[in-house]
Amino acid sequence: MAMTTTTTGRARRRRAERGFSLISVMVAVMLLTVGVLAVARSQTLMLATTTNVNNRTNALEIGRAHVEWLRAQNPNNLANTDVRLSATGVASSNGAYRRTVTVVDEGSTLRRVTVQVSYPRQTQPVRFVTLIYRATT
Repeated sequence: MAMTTTTTGRARRRRAERGFSLISVMVAVMLLTVGVLAVARSQTLMLATTTNVNNRTNALEIGRAHVEWLRAQNPNNLANTDVRLSATGVASSNGAYRRTVTVVDEGSTLRRVTVQVSYPRQTQPVRFVTLIYRATT
């Protein structure tokens, strides 16, 4: 009887020492692969979103700075313009940004100035509208 107990104990021990089966290792590798691919995909989406946000921020700064500059000018000298710009707002023939200024008279004393900045991979351009008073002489 002692013999059977020892043999059964050894058999259990050997079964426990075998480790993982090939199927369980393959399932674990598959799950790890899916997880890594999900992280890589989310990283790609975050990078694209960050790039779009940076482009929009540059466009907002370009438009805001130009509106401030226009408000400091003589309202009678304002004209429609269309200019290509770099990300820093400097005029460039192959710039990625495009700033369009439209000036419309709103009665005899007001001018409506619209500054629109288009940027790379945009969903819609950035747009600023301001009214500038001009004195009648």
